[in-house]
Amino acid sequence: MLDEFSDLDGIIIATPLHEHVHITIDFLNAGIHVFCEKSMARTIEDAKQMVDTSVQTGRILQIGQQRLFNPVYLDALERIRQGEIGQLTQVRAFWHRNNDWRRPIPGPELERKINWRMYREYSGGLMTELATYQIQVANWFIDQVPTQVVGSGSICFWKDGREVYDQVALVYDNPNGVKCIYDSMIANKHYGLEEQIMGNLGTIEPEANRIYSENPPPAPGIRQLVYNIESGIFDVIPIGGATWLPEVAGTDPGKMIKSYDNNDTYLQLVGFTKAIKTGKHYPNLLREGFHATVAALLGLQAMDTNAVVSWPAEYVMKKE
Repeated sequence: MLDEFSDLDGIIIATPLHEHVHITIDFLNAGIHVFCEKSMARTIEDAKQMVDTSVQTGRILQIGQQRLFNPVYLDALERIRQGEIGQLTQVRAFWHRNNDWRRPIPGPELERKINWRMYREYSGGLMTELATYQIQVANWFIDQVPTQVVGSGSICFWKDGREVYDQVALVYDNPNGVKCIYDSMIANKHYGLEEQIMGNLGTIEPEANRIYSENPPPAPGIRQLVYNIESGIFDVIPIGGATWLPEVAGTDPGKMIKSYDNNDTYLQLVGFTKAIKTGKHYPNLLREGFHATVAALLGLQAMDTNAVVSWPAEYVMKKE
């Protein structure tokens, strides 16, 4: 492309993960703006090199974290900043699928090229393919860089020669004590995906576009009366056993965060186009993409080494 076209303003990179770094750097050095899908790179060092090149060249590097452009997420963030769910206490996120990720191949010589997501040389598996979306949301809403991460990963179900985990579970610590608890797997899809942003006054689930209160108002009139009668009839009175009833999930049906009909993937590409036209990047957008990639790769390191992994200071980008 660099040889054939002399008038490029920007490009979109959607190649296998391990190819991102050299393509990004070549185009930035040629004075061309880059939109690169998440995750940024296969290693933290490569991701840092991409950031440094963007800064040095003055060219825009935007990472494909589309939730940063999603009106529901932006509205949810504003509600949290205004204290609608009280003090933020925990973010729990998960992404569950039920498929093997494997693609058919015409011959064994193409296995590693077509099914690159299965192999450590090219991919971080669930962490780089899925987790970066949701860990970015957690970092963004908590508004801090995690201090450390601990986790466990395994090949639990798809024992087909793959090298990457098919199940992961991690805990990220933050300076203010808030934790992000993350898990992902590809052998059960019942719960799908969600980010649950929890505070002492409520919970926000932006993927479902719902906000819930810890203390919802009582149901109107006859509905509350029926509930009270049923509770009096059916609640268990413990005799000779535990003197408590198991706590159950909240019953607040919640309410919509924001009406939204658009496509956030489209909106982020519109944003990239506007940034090129104005010559100005969006503040902290690259920071969010970089920190999401660092968090995912540090989480992978924690699982591989069965150790608590700290976030190195050199991989913290300052806010603009």
